[in-house]
Amino acid sequence: MFLLQTAIHSRLLSKALFKGLFIAFIGLILLWTLYYGLHQEMFNTMGFFAWFLSIILIAIGLIPYKRKKALELSPEVMIVDDEKIELLKKGKVHTKIFWKDVISYHYEETKNTYGIYFLCTKKRTFFFEYFTKRSFDKLSEWHKTNHRKKLY
Repeated sequence: MFLLQTAIHSRLLSKALFKGLFIAFIGLILLWTLYYGLHQEMFNTMGFFAWFLSIILIAIGLIPYKRKKALELSPEVMIVDDEKIELLKKGKVHTKIFWKDVISYHYEETKNTYGIYFLCTKKRTFFFEYFTKRSFDKLSEWHKTNHRKKLY
């Protein structure tokens, strides 16, 4: 049995921060325009809607960064043993896959995410996001040396 943890690349964290700050800045400009630019009559009719929209933009911009940062501080854990693979989120089992159901697995990386895909029986797929190539290599090496079932 061994453990693997998620890791957030600094490139993804920076990208989420800059994208989030850009969207939050648009919300801030809307809020500033609302405060200084609207006349009293328009403020009475459109004020609440514009204020609500600006707050939503600020939140939408910063939530993805907050989630990635929280995952960096408290990573998800994959527990691998002879019978199963378990994904723990916040200390609780979130996903459990039995080796007997795994047809194949592979590492995939795109510009927005990376992780390990598991293809299981009944054409079910599981994607364990933010597990690095190094984690995949450790899993593959362990599987080759310790596991009897061959995957194709």
